[in-house]
Amino acid sequence: EVRHDLALGVGYEFDLGSTQLLMNARARTSDEPDYNSYSGSLTGALSFNDRSSIFTLNASYLHDEVGKILRGAARVGSDGRNLSDRGQVGVLNVLALSAEFTQILTPTLFVDVGYDLGLLNGFQANPYRTVSVGGVMRPENHPDARTRHSLYGRLAWYFRPTHTALHLMYRAYVDSWDIAALTPEVRLYQEIAQNATLRLRYRHYAQTRAYFQHPPTQYLTQEEFVTVDPKMTEFHSDLIGGQLLLRLDFLEDSAFHFAREASIDFSFDYIWNTNRYGNGVIAQVGVRLPF
Repeated sequence: EVRHDLALGVGYEFDLGSTQLLMNARARTSDEPDYNSYSGSLTGALSFNDRSSIFTLNASYLHDEVGKILRGAARVGSDGRNLSDRGQVGVLNVLALSAEFTQILTPTLFVDVGYDLGLLNGFQANPYRTVSVGGVMRPENHPDARTRHSLYGRLAWYFRPTHTALHLMYRAYVDSWDIAALTPEVRLYQEIAQNATLRLRYRHYAQTRAYFQHPPTQYLTQEEFVTVDPKMTEFHSDLIGGQLLLRLDFLEDSAFHFAREASIDFSFDYIWNTNRYGNGVIAQVGVRLPF
């Protein structure tokens, strides 16, 4: 399939003397054969104490239109209609609000805390996923309403003598579907050369199950909500990995002078999952080239 994604953002900082107010607005649209998404957000960041303190508020709205197209050979009806295209099966609207506070404690130490609130209403299941209930296959069905709360914090500390940075992060999550999760994470950044930085990280994730999630064999025919989504089950995961970032500023006086501000990163992570997704490898290569 082909997906088209278009985003537009604009921002401006207002100088208020001893404080600064940065305002950003962003709009985005994404179009796929079976999924259309439209979103907009507004962010305001107030800096004070010589920019050592930053308070940020964000509000965003998302509207998704969910469709369903069957795989395989095209199914054309007698009237010429494409029977593989089942049209729109649901609509999802999301209002997300967040608040964040960042404080620089010393030139080498800062703390960051935040809170996210998500209000979801509409279609939140997978249109292609089915559940066997009493030997009969039924479309997966999740509740329409969901309220999500997330509280997080980060402490970052830089050690000048060894050019090392330590980041400690923790996130707590709970929602109206009875899913609660905790996510501690530690990251270590080490400058191994003038143009190279190595990042190592470990993350643990543990969550409870949604109140309507049961093994497929335990669903009763009269139950309204059914799911086989692995993300709705009780599980935990552990992720360990690393990233190597190479800055290309050594190209300053070469024939590749245009790429002197570019960087290349290589990352590799391995994740252990106790849910149906199982274990996996996450690897990627990225190139950043300002122009």
